[in-house]
Amino acid sequence: MVERLSPTVTVHSDPVSAAHALAERLVALAERARTRAGRFAVAVSGGTTPEPMFRALAAGAAGNRRWDDWHVFWADERAVPPTDPRSNVGAARRLWLAPAAVPPEHVHPIRADGALDAVAERYDAELRGFFGAAGGAATTTFDAVVLGVGPDGHTASLFPGAASLDETSRWVVGEAHPGAPPLVSRVTLTLPAIGHARTVLFLVCGAEKRAVVERIFADPRRGSRRAALPAARVTAQESVEWHLDQAAALPPTGGGRAAGVQTGPASRPARS
Repeated sequence: MVERLSPTVTVHSDPVSAAHALAERLVALAERARTRAGRFAVAVSGGTTPEPMFRALAAGAAGNRRWDDWHVFWADERAVPPTDPRSNVGAARRLWLAPAAVPPEHVHPIRADGALDAVAERYDAELRGFFGAAGGAATTTFDAVVLGVGPDGHTASLFPGAASLDETSRWVVGEAHPGAPPLVSRVTLTLPAIGHARTVLFLVCGAEKRAVVERIFADPRRGSRRAALPAARVTAQESVEWHLDQAAALPPTGGGRAAGVQTGPASRPARS
């Protein structure tokens, strides 16, 4: 896993614009993966923030109507039936996968219908089998992982102070005591699993996230396991990208850039 990877940051005018831009970014990454490997493997998260992204994908973001080479996984799931409103899998199916007719055999849900450890082991084995890492060797896995950030700095279902943050070998673990609502057991990718991805994309919107975003980018240990908050520990093989709406964006400092943020061509404010 690559440490100390400098992120890029794009600030969008509002949550819908941010979500639509992220959907278009996924389509672009899918095109690149199609050329490289003939398939695109993406892990998505839940909550309300990515719902406009799901709708944009279903509507054909960036003109995309091809799903035959997309494989959809989840970064985490709540231990509820897929018909439960709290289900991450259920939301993605309702808003994107079913309307877009993504091939069912390319959808890889976390079936959180048993003991947490057994569910985690089953999904871990499924991932390793799909990516050809059954022996446990580190490898590049997902082409993209889409994550959010909670006001406490958690991402996926990796919460501050949780034992899962110290995991170094397993790709999937159970979390019986989540630190944020809904207070139901979870199954989550670990930092090593996320770190094997080529690209990690954060989608963070709302004024209630501004303080935690500021803490993440102010942390000099960001991008390493010594960072204070789980989201600040996330890295990837090639790039970590942050898509924020204006309400969540870092307060300007100095010349108008956020302290500690390095920007590139993809990081100019979106005119959307």
